[in-house]
Amino acid sequence: MVPSRAFDKFNDNAQDRYFRLLRQQAYGRALLAVERSFPYLRGRVQLTGFSPQAKTAFEQSWQPLLKTQPQDAATNYRATMAEQFTNYACTTGPQRLEDVPPGWKAHRFELAIWGDQQLCGLAVTGVQQRHDEGNIMAIDVVVASPARHQPLRGHIRPITQFAGLAWAAALGRREVHGMGPISPAGERAYQRLANFGFIPEPRGDDTSADTTRLSVARNIHLLKLA
Repeated sequence: MVPSRAFDKFNDNAQDRYFRLLRQQAYGRALLAVERSFPYLRGRVQLTGFSPQAKTAFEQSWQPLLKTQPQDAATNYRATMAEQFTNYACTTGPQRLEDVPPGWKAHRFELAIWGDQQLCGLAVTGVQQRHDEGNIMAIDVVVASPARHQPLRGHIRPITQFAGLAWAAALGRREVHGMGPISPAGERAYQRLANFGFIPEPRGDDTSADTTRLSVARNIHLLKLA
């Protein structure tokens, strides 16, 4: 008889492998959409989860720059990503690793965006279950590299939307919500969605915390093979 702890570990490993393969397939579809929208980036972009390579690149190329930059909102958001690599803590609430629902870590939205082998952007879903249960998948934090010169400047948000759409479709979610307070930058990002073929949903009143809302059904055509 297999001990319960060993059986649980086997199930965890099998689940991790399943979601790792699912993520590769979803991000492969997203990458094709990115290259159709930005032909000049063909062969230059990679999309991965929070791999050991991404963690190393964050520590070696992002963190030294963050220490030298003004402590504004952008710098603070980038700095919170360190927690996402280590203990999957929520960036917007008090939850810690012990509060994470079973199986959540494997299927959460996490994205590392690479351009010309350089880590150019990171995006992730927070731990708050209301964002990731039922029919909604949320993107809580999207940050670009703090480097002054990086090859994907201006492309991080649309690339994140393609990847988020693909991951939500893979999980069977009906909507993708970009979370965060309404801001000038968020409003510009919302207005630019149509430039890349996205059909955004109404966001509600001015107090809404959703900077973007996308219906998977209305936007899945963007991921169809040409």
